[in-house]
Amino acid sequence: MYVQVGHVVFPPELLSSRGETIGSAKRVKCEGSLGASLHSAEAISLAVSMGVQRILKGLGDGADVSDVFVDVKVDEERRGASFCFVRHFLSIAAAAPVGAPVPLPADFPLEGFERSIYSFDEIELQSPDGAYAMRLPVFREKRPVIIMPTSDSGGVERQAAGIGTDTQHPAAAGDETLLEKRVLVVGAGGIGCELLKVLVLYGFNNIDMFDLDTIDATNLNRQFLFCKNDVGESKSVTARKAILSWFSPPSHRQVPTIRAYHANIKDEMYDESFFSQFSIVLNALDNIGARQHVNRMCMRAGVPLIDSGTMGYNGQVQPIVYGRYECYDCHPKAANQQTVAVCTVHARPTTMVHCVHYAKELYERLFGDGQREGGDELAFVDDLLNQEGGCKDSVTKPDKGGLLKMAVALGRCLFIEKIEELLSMKSTWPTKPPLPIGNDVIDRVVDHFPQLMGSSTGDTLNVNRDNVMSVDEAISLFLDSFVRCALRSERCAFRKEDDDTIDFVAAVSNIRATMFHIFPQQSVEEIRTVAGKIVPAVATTNAIVAAGVVQQALRVLSLTNATHPVMEPKMIYVRKVPQERRRRLPLDPPGTVLEAGDGCARKMQNVSDLYLVHSAPPNPCNAKCIVCRNRHPTVQVYLDAQNITVGGFVRRVLSERLKMHEPSLFQGLNVLYEEGEYEALASTPLINLMKAIHSKPLDLLVDDLNHKVEWRVVVFHSDGCGQQSTDDGIVMEGLEAALALERALLEEVSTADEGDRPEESHPAESESPAKGNPTGACAVVFVHSDDDDENGDVVEIE
Repeated sequence: MYVQVGHVVFPPELLSSRGETIGSAKRVKCEGSLGASLHSAEAISLAVSMGVQRILKGLGDGADVSDVFVDVKVDEERRGASFCFVRHFLSIAAAAPVGAPVPLPADFPLEGFERSIYSFDEIELQSPDGAYAMRLPVFREKRPVIIMPTSDSGGVERQAAGIGTDTQHPAAAGDETLLEKRVLVVGAGGIGCELLKVLVLYGFNNIDMFDLDTIDATNLNRQFLFCKNDVGESKSVTARKAILSWFSPPSHRQVPTIRAYHANIKDEMYDESFFSQFSIVLNALDNIGARQHVNRMCMRAGVPLIDSGTMGYNGQVQPIVYGRYECYDCHPKAANQQTVAVCTVHARPTTMVHCVHYAKELYERLFGDGQREGGDELAFVDDLLNQEGGCKDSVTKPDKGGLLKMAVALGRCLFIEKIEELLSMKSTWPTKPPLPIGNDVIDRVVDHFPQLMGSSTGDTLNVNRDNVMSVDEAISLFLDSFVRCALRSERCAFRKEDDDTIDFVAAVSNIRATMFHIFPQQSVEEIRTVAGKIVPAVATTNAIVAAGVVQQALRVLSLTNATHPVMEPKMIYVRKVPQERRRRLPLDPPGTVLEAGDGCARKMQNVSDLYLVHSAPPNPCNAKCIVCRNRHPTVQVYLDAQNITVGGFVRRVLSERLKMHEPSLFQGLNVLYEEGEYEALASTPLINLMKAIHSKPLDLLVDDLNHKVEWRVVVFHSDGCGQQSTDDGIVMEGLEAALALERALLEEVSTADEGDRPEESHPAESESPAKGNPTGACAVVFVHSDDDDENGDVVEIE
């Protein structure tokens, strides 16, 4: 059961006429006078109610609509209003989460439920004397409702108002079945912390959370479940403790069951059977490889997935349901489109990107407009510069000799003392421990800078920005670029076009990469490209995306629940700049005809709206996507795995029986064998690749040039088969069905290829909406701006 709700948003021009300094432009004649007349919530409510009744009267051929009740609720700041035809509904719905069913008592009056606002898309507001008017669009919403049992109806108002009850959440009564579902959250970082919070506050009780990382000091400003004392601890374990600490003994809410895993979700032990335990999986990952792995496991296990990601101010939520909506791999990721979304400065870097991000943060702290917060990771920089004479005084009275001494002191601190301090704090390292730069190296480089010692006319260092630097060259560039940046009259934020800035970042990045044994290192120009693609995390974007993930998870879980109707799942997009959404509306008054330039009569008008958060229907499955389709010709092979090697299996089973020419074997994400590669495994018995004898088969994916479709070969161990003849020693089942499936898959791909061929389109056909998009007069067209960032260098999320 639904209640139709209409929303009206007042434009800034109308708000400014009520005394707010938003703007002076007027889109409608005498609009300012209308705004002045709507000076109170009562006046706005009356104007909306009268506007709705005028529309109903026009639609009803002049019938009396004075007895039609219009329930109106005005925003607290009077920036908009909502209305419906069900008495008192908006007051109860205001306290319920957006998209969640609204609990109504059993004796709730049902008159007005049959009315619909779908027959009009705009409303005309008039001043009380009728002298001024303005037309505004109406945004429609379908709010699902649940009629509570008689015994529980007395607590509906208390639940809607958030007053403590024995239930977990206002929506818990209707969502009880859904909230008991077991949920897997992958990632406990920026999105993951917000996601876990929203899940628990909504009332989910059975949650598993994965994350391999530990907490870094730079996580604390946006991953709110962590505090300073948690640095170095497991993210998933700490997030679980933080959430459970909310449930004090006097709490009436049920304590959720949260299982934390400090592990890699890509480990082989978390296989298809592990994913099958969950009703839904929620991705909060920041790298493509892990997202692809989770996507493939969910497709194989038939578990729905909600994927999400953020990049700066941009973000998206994608519902993925096997056989219904496209998966993460339906469209290949462009190899030349590198998307770097670094949300943390790594104290122990493992890639060049981590080193570049650290260098950018250091530059912002020294010379840019970076925020300075006491006690953060780079607080020691302020203390050091103050000891060396103060950065402000040096910049006010430039002295290259003094600045060089300051640069040397900073270099010793960054590249020697801080590394030694890090080594003393950590006894075991997953990789080779870092190696500090020696004092003798810095002293040797300083001796080559006599022209900067007390000189006011020293030349800048001649830098070859196209070649990788040695350690001495990188230290020289660090000292020289520090002096150049400090000599500027004012602070300058990071700009990749500025050579002084990039020289400093490149020098610090390469020195840090040398200390942490990260290769290959990069030239100044290569680092310029990397630095321009790094986008810092924005906590607000994470919060918006996390809320969208839970909303879409509820919709996906409800797809098969006929007793709990919800709206269809949607793709959600968050953008830095508003996106334009166009609608076609009938001209007002009804029957008006507009003469167009081509001589044709138009009865519709185009209206544009701007959205920072918008949605769109998910795309259907890609017929050519092997992962989404997740159908492989499968055969079962029984053999003596102790006496048959990998090479023997390739020759006797794949080449002789399945007629494969150059097969490649994959176990999960691991490559076991390729023609000309990994030949050392050819003599390895198959039994060594199995988990245990008699307990688990070897599940392989086989790719071959002679087969356009990957095959799945499941190998079972059977004692004594290796001593028998080839025909009797190896038993294969399911070959005929596998060949038939291969032919069917090839036909589907061929049909999809034919559908991709361009065809001649007639003018009438070219205007019809695409399949799966809204149809009719209110079809929606999205116009995406390509200026999300001022310098055009931010790469949108995949």
